[in-house]
This record gives sequence, structure tokens and C-alpha cells, in this order.
Amino acid sequence: MGYFFEELRTALRDYIGRETPLYFIQWLTYHYKNSKGERPDIYLKREDPNHGSAYKINNAIAQAMIAKWMGCNSILAAIGAVQHGVASNVLLMKHLRAEVESIDGTFKDGSLEAIRALIGNLETKYYLAGTTGGRPDILVACIGSGSNALGLFHEFINDEDVRLIGVEATGFELNSGKHAATLTR
Repeated sequence: MGYFFEELRTALRDYIGRETPLYFIQWLTYHYKNSKGERPDIYLKREDPNHGSAYKINNAIAQAMIAKWMGCNSILAAIGAVQHGVASNVLLMKHLRAEVESIDGTFKDGSLEAIRALIGNLETKYYLAGTTGGRPDILVACIGSGSNALGLFHEFINDEDVRLIGVEATGFELNSGKHAATLTR
């Protein structure tokens, strides 16, 4: 099992760009120094250089490697890239020799098609599951910068039994004028 984790660490480093470094933001750190000379140390962790930007690629790489270890030679997955306006991810997938099949309908319809294809050959196919499952009571996502909230909330917009919570950075506080809360204000 140690070899698996070594191979996973190598893939995350060489193909994804993990670990992404923390950048010390010196000017911002000193900007918020108080009258006593106390200041926060402010760091920025950039995820944008990674393919797929964030945590989703970590999950996908690990599952694909598990499938390889199981002897599967075909990975099936449902993605919502086009519905979220991220067609460039589909183009990247094709450049990496993935066969991408479009399905008319919702993300759920695409998932069902992928599962149907899996049932046709369980010996050599693997269904790459997403990072969520089932019907949630509450969904919480960062808002203000793109598809994280959109991708998470999309299927539940009209479901009154699922509470959708968007979280945005407030900085010091809303009344300070030093915040990034564009929707709350």
C-alpha cells in the first residue's frame, strides 16, 4: 500500500502541481498593522495553476489510480463542465486522449448513462464517483469567484427541502469598508 501512496504523491506533484505553495503577502500584512505594531501574517494559496483548479482533481487522480490497481482499463465519469461554461476542461480531456460523449439533459442524466455503461462490463470499467453523493439537507459553498457554488447548487436550486448557503469573505466586518463581500452589501 505504501507504493500506491508514493505513486499518488508523485502524480499529484508532477501532473497536478501539488503541493501548491503558500505565498506570503508582505504588503497586505504590513497594511493591516495596528497602532501597537501587531499585524497578521497573510498568505495566499493559489489553486488556479492546477488543472481543474482545486480539490476535484485530487479525488479524480486517486480514484483513477485505484481503478488502475484493480485492473480496470476504462474510466467512466459524469462531468458538468459544459453546463458550467468550462468547455476548456473538455478540450483538455480530449487532448489527454479521453473519449468524451455529450449527453443531452442534466448532470443526473449523464451520471445514469455512465452507470449504464459500467454495468455493461464491471470487469474492466470503473465509475469515477464525484465528491458528493445522496440528497443533502444543507449545501455550503464559497461564492463570488466561479463554479464552486454554481456546480454544487445547480441541481438543487428549485428544491425547497435543500438549504443553499453561499459564503463570502467579509474581511474585518461589513461596516468597516474593508471586505470582499460583494453580495451581502
